[in-house]
Amino acid sequence: MGLDMYLEKEVYIGANYEHRQVTGKVDITIKGEHLDIPFNQITTITLDVAYWRKANQIMNWFTKHPDWNDDKQEVFLYGEDLLDLVSLCKTVLDDHSKAKELLPSMEGFFFGSTDYDEYYFADLKDTIDMLKNIVPQEVYKFTASW
Repeated sequence: MGLDMYLEKEVYIGANYEHRQVTGKVDITIKGEHLDIPFNQITTITLDVAYWRKANQIMNWFTKHPDWNDDKQEVFLYGEDLLDLVSLCKTVLDDHSKAKELLPSMEGFFFGSTDYDEYYFADLKDTIDMLKNIVPQEVYKFTASW
């Protein structure tokens, strides 16, 4: 139990529309059992982009987004917003004294430590690494659970 956060991106395939001329096949086996998925019924594929665990300063940043939805614990945002987060992470890593101002920690039920310690800064490094392939014009979905 604890704060888990996910960033996903949906890729539109549209294989269900013949005029799109999408080709391919799905070949998935789970625990030795083949999963039969008709390719022509695939409209989107969801990709995992990033995962954080108890990185409450990252959670705090997402909850400050104007489109944050407390009821659903989610937000849809453009990659350019995420690149702003990367920039903040880099700034704080360059000057630790800016941590409380730019990426403050956040208290919450099972949100982890609110200290500005090696784990806090490791989360920032991980964030930079996970978001290195973000495309500014694409839409991403952030969700959280605890």
